[in-house]
Amino acid sequence: MENLKTIEEVAAHLGVHRLVIYRACKRGELPSKKIGRRIYVPAASLSQFDDVRRA
Repeated sequence: MENLKTIEEVAAHLGVHRLVIYRACKRGELPSKKIGRRIYVPAASLSQFDDVRRA
């Protein structure tokens, strides 16, 4: 299984509020997987999203 991060972990890593991450997932800007009621983000996609967000 790939390395998955929770929304809260991603928000803390990027230094943004968790709602920013929820919205990015909903818009398709950040790949995500829903497992049960929780949303997870592949760790590999974080650096790419951070680069796009800063541009």
